Amino acid sequence: MATLRIPNSEFAVLRKIVELEDSVFSSLVKAIEETDTKFIPGDFASLLAPKVPSIKPDDLKHIFKTVYSLYLIMDNRSKSPETIGNDLKETIETQTPKTFPVEKTGLLGTRIQKLLSIGKGLALASKAFDVLTDQDRLFCGVKVLSDVRPVFQESRDSITAATISAAIIIHNLRIAYHENGEHKEFSVAMNPDDVLKIKMAIERAENKTKTLKAFIQKTGISYFEDKEG
Repeated sequence: MATLRIPNSEFAVLRKIVELEDSVFSSLVKAIEETDTKFIPGDFASLLAPKVPSIKPDDLKHIFKTVYSLYLIMDNRSKSPETIGNDLKETIETQTPKTFPVEKTGLLGTRIQKLLSIGKGLALASKAFDVLTDQDRLFCGVKVLSDVRPVFQESRDSITAATISAAIIIHNLRIAYHENGEHKEFSVAMNPDDVLKIKMAIERAENKTKTLKAFIQKTGISYFEDKEG
């Protein structure tokens, strides 16, 4: 009996996989086999996008996240690609979701087996992605909104309108993140000096990245780069 639990959000991704034309799916597999996998899923998808133009870049990202998750399940449960493919097929046939064509479960099982059999690189990348995303909150975007705020000076005469006597610049840092599968945001107000503090902190982080990257490369172990953005 199949023991996979498939979130409702995943059925749409699985449907995209099964609805790819045979030639497109073959091109995807070939592109994966020929491409360096030392990238987290979103970046790897961006790297592959030119090689499989028939698949939308956003669809590629979702497909890779699903495949990486299945790799982790396969590894954690010490199962083979064939077993995971069959478990996936049986689970869908049992759940009969409205968003997935049940008659195509056989094809899905075959394609998942193929994707999970590609090799060590993709499997290792899945573990790297798991480490990267094993956090309470995951950064997904940032924006800075800037404006000039007037400082009014009240008139001693209550009848006379207040006048603008000064102005200050305020930056609002808006950070977007994911938590428990939900998209959230928060904002903080900053003055120009605060912006410089953040800039200095980022520059220090960039220097640390270079130092740590050089250290990793000296050890001879794989370094997973984040090329996004």
